[in-house]
Amino acid sequence: MQSKIITIRVDEETYEKIREDAEREKVSMSTIIKKAIDQYYTGRREAQLNSVEVLRRLNDLERKYQILLSRLNIVEEKVSGE
Repeated sequence: MQSKIITIRVDEETYEKIREDAEREKVSMSTIIKKAIDQYYTGRREAQLNSVEVLRRLNDLERKYQILLSRLNIVEEKVSGE
């Protein structure tokens, strides 16, 4: 896939952090920025997947809760009928 060029503005502190990381890792500043962008989108994707799992578990708990309520109602009816 062909790369596209984008331009961003950052404050001096952020610039220095990127420059220092690039120097320490012996890579370009562009590489550091690309890694940060990749981590951002990976985190978003994982958060979306986690949301789906949470909804699935909530639905499962709701189903189990309804079963327990039904059983409780049966027990209450039996106790009331005695």
